[in-house]
Amino acid sequence: MHDLNNYTYNETSATAGDLIKHMLRTEALDDADTLSKYVLENARKTKAIEDSELVNFLSMRAATDMALNNYPAADQLFTEALELLEREPGGEYSETQIAAYSNLAYSLEAQSRYTEATNLRRKADDAALNNVLFGPISPTRLETRRALASNLSKSGDKAKAEQLLTELLSLSQSIYGDENEITIAIASSLAHHYFESSQFDKAYETGLLAYHGTIALLDKAAPSVSDDDYLKIANDVSAAAWLVVKAGLNSASNKTGKAKMVFEALQMTEMSSAGLAFARNSLRGLAQNAGALNEYTEWQSSKRDLALFDKLAVASETDEKTSTTPSQRQALERKTDQARKSLADKFPAFFDLVRTAPVPLNRFVGKASLLKSDEALIIVNPGKLESSIADNTGVVFVASQDGWFASNLMSGHDSLTGSITKIHRALSGPGSGETLADGFDKPLNVFDRDTAFNLYQSLFDYPEITSILADKNRWTLAPQGVFLSLPFSALVTEKPEGAAAGDIEPNALRNTKWLGLEKALALVPSIKAIDVQRNKTSINPQGRDPFFGLGDPAFRGIADPPIITDNQAQSANRGTDGPNPTSFYFTDKTANLANLAKLSRLEGTDGEIRALAKLLNADPDATVFQLNATEAELNKRNASGQLANTRVIAFATHGLLSGKNSATIIEPSLALTPPTKMPGQLVIPSNDGLLTVSEAALLNLNADMVILSACDTAAGGTPDAEGLSGLAKAFLYAGARSLLVSHFPVFDFAAPKLTFEALRLEQANNLPTAVAMQMSMQKMFEDHSNDLDGYSFSHPKAWGSFALIDGR
Repeated sequence: MHDLNNYTYNETSATAGDLIKHMLRTEALDDADTLSKYVLENARKTKAIEDSELVNFLSMRAATDMALNNYPAADQLFTEALELLEREPGGEYSETQIAAYSNLAYSLEAQSRYTEATNLRRKADDAALNNVLFGPISPTRLETRRALASNLSKSGDKAKAEQLLTELLSLSQSIYGDENEITIAIASSLAHHYFESSQFDKAYETGLLAYHGTIALLDKAAPSVSDDDYLKIANDVSAAAWLVVKAGLNSASNKTGKAKMVFEALQMTEMSSAGLAFARNSLRGLAQNAGALNEYTEWQSSKRDLALFDKLAVASETDEKTSTTPSQRQALERKTDQARKSLADKFPAFFDLVRTAPVPLNRFVGKASLLKSDEALIIVNPGKLESSIADNTGVVFVASQDGWFASNLMSGHDSLTGSITKIHRALSGPGSGETLADGFDKPLNVFDRDTAFNLYQSLFDYPEITSILADKNRWTLAPQGVFLSLPFSALVTEKPEGAAAGDIEPNALRNTKWLGLEKALALVPSIKAIDVQRNKTSINPQGRDPFFGLGDPAFRGIADPPIITDNQAQSANRGTDGPNPTSFYFTDKTANLANLAKLSRLEGTDGEIRALAKLLNADPDATVFQLNATEAELNKRNASGQLANTRVIAFATHGLLSGKNSATIIEPSLALTPPTKMPGQLVIPSNDGLLTVSEAALLNLNADMVILSACDTAAGGTPDAEGLSGLAKAFLYAGARSLLVSHFPVFDFAAPKLTFEALRLEQANNLPTAVAMQMSMQKMFEDHSNDLDGYSFSHPKAWGSFALIDGR
């Protein structure tokens, strides 16, 4: 957030509306709270301010109060805005008046005060009907009637609501077509009405209309459209997809037919801001690297022209000076289609990067399955915290060569997230990983095996799932939402023995049935990653360098003091204070060096990288630390071809993965050493101390494995999924065959041994990486050498610290 004292009132008010809307859409609520208070206070002090302008500032502040769940304050401000408008001459049917009625109604509906809101919805609808610029079939009138119908559905007049929504949908389709925002909104409202009325078949069919419409809008959106607009469409896709999934699962008819679409829609429910940041910020560079910059530029230009034409077409409804014709649009569509084809021919992977298209179910079930005979694909979604439908339970979908099964989970989003957070903190907080030993205090941070067992049951304890998974040793997991931060290896498959005392006792821990030791687990950031990786020709040149590692960056930009201790207990929990949200470390598009300097040093990463280098017989210059651990050094080694010729690459540093910025969509990043900035010197993104996902995607890799160690997943210990997924996609695209990512700060004395043994087993026995990782974990688990030191290898923090991301 910029210092508001740097701006005059007029400068702030000129852009406040758009800025606050963006802050609210990207959940930068603290910034929106500060700015909306500031502009409203200053507006009230301004003597010559017009009522209409004050109404805007009242509405901005009220919208912020709603986002902060302060509904009484929002109601008061919206009411004040209405009173101002009602005394304004000629404002009875104005667009501002319509918005004021609608805003207050929306606030009341958010409090389930639907009957009170009904009259306001009727007033907004009457105002739209009587506004000379709109009329009875304008988008504005259709929207006010849609909102009225949705209100009636919620307030109990379902028959009237259904009739009205059905008529509106038919009318909008006939005038504007299916791929139009108002048609999509009406279809979505009707689908929600059907769902809440338990008419699941109708909810599914109507939901499909909204889903396909939002997908079409996303495809049409040029990369040059604003972050706000792009994020809104992506959120609409996610919401529409979720409704299709839930309606399909709740429907009693044609489950086999619906399963195919449920599987595809489920892949589209997580349109994350991290993924959008990668798509939007990396495309130009990736196109240039592929020799397709001209084709990319032409496609971008044609999309802009088409978007501008559509805006003019809307304007022509109320402005006779603006005229458009269908033939003009058809010509622009042909131009855009040709540009798209040319770009796809030159750079085939481009549109997979723009938007990950869903992969059909028949790619995983049946004789032509991408899956191995001993493998199962599992998608788990925790449900939607802010879903517009009442059912927020999670979803599981399991597929193998032999068949599939999909179901709602027994638990909802809050319960699942609570369990995951509890597990996460027990493996990452101070004192985590400690076990009972003579001469040591009893551990205070205890891993609760019962929580891990109960969560396993919530996800997989269904007869149909048990049947599919019974003979499957390899589990390829496609976790969504907060599940991507769950250390699946640490789930417990049978009721643990030994009660609470067994949670810290090495023998009891070894008698526990752990999922990661029983099954070979691999995660994928998307279903598309499986399709891409398994159809990709791998090149394994001989004579490659064994290792390159980067660790212990100097976040202050100056050399840190020499490391004087390798105390095991200290190194066990390094970096447990999670970093701030990613936006804290950015100033617009470059790093905020002052805030980057506040990151805690990760002393243990020095020893971790050196241990890996020694185990893999790497040359002395294959590692960089402190002042050499910069983006500039990484780019130099990339340009020389060293990274492309390296088998294993490791980054041991903070992963800045959480949060959104009030100015732009922020990319997940790895924190490196920032440059030494001289007075007046500009910081450039390519060497600012933050390796973003779009920059990582531009690296030229041919690595068997990239290790991301010490990547704290979020501020405050709350698991963050979006950032981890973004980093994984970037490194896989750059050429990594697999990634090994730590869910939490790892044991320095365990991590190098675990990863080295997995690599040794894979190479010596030609094993799948997931199987080699499983065997390495089993070997460490059975190692009793640390039992007397209070950090037994039987604890899941020792062997379960890494997640393998591998779609092969």
